[in-house]
Amino acid sequence: RRVHGAAPTAPAAATPAAPAAAPDAAPTAALDSAPSGLPLATARQVAQAKAVIARIPMFACLPSADGAPAFLDALCARLRVSSVKRKQSVVVAGDYEQCLYVLLSGKLAVEASDAGAVSILEPPAYFAEQSVVFRRKAAATIVARASSSLAVLDKADLDAVLVDFPALATMLHDYVLEHA
Repeated sequence: RRVHGAAPTAPAAATPAAPAAAPDAAPTAALDSAPSGLPLATARQVAQAKAVIARIPMFACLPSADGAPAFLDALCARLRVSSVKRKQSVVVAGDYEQCLYVLLSGKLAVEASDAGAVSILEPPAYFAEQSVVFRRKAAATIVARASSSLAVLDKADLDAVLVDFPALATMLHDYVLEHA
């Protein structure tokens, strides 16, 4: 799992905006940092990210009767915050990703290797939601267009929470398989 260009400083996803022009310069070199090394999200950041995570289709489909509200609370309690500077990569196409990202502030560009920037993400945006369930290679590179803050949920944290919610774990897994 990798968070590229992450600085361990604390200060929310992805409905793409209009296409944008290619960035004016190449992204800076990516820095690796495990999400567990990042600071925990503040109460305000957790509330902001939870509102977005609750609308992500794979989480929104989970029934309240099976404990979805408590499940979301447990997930959000494990959120970390990553700050990235302009031109730093968050995700690199071809790398294996195991994190869900919620854009809290800033602006990110989704770049396809052959087309440059294909969309711009602004809060409330999320991305790599299926990567948090399955280990998959990223299909696109995501680069900060401005200094940005992200809430990060690591696959290991999701897996730890799912142990306490086995019925939801099965539903979540089935949902992602059907919509992959």
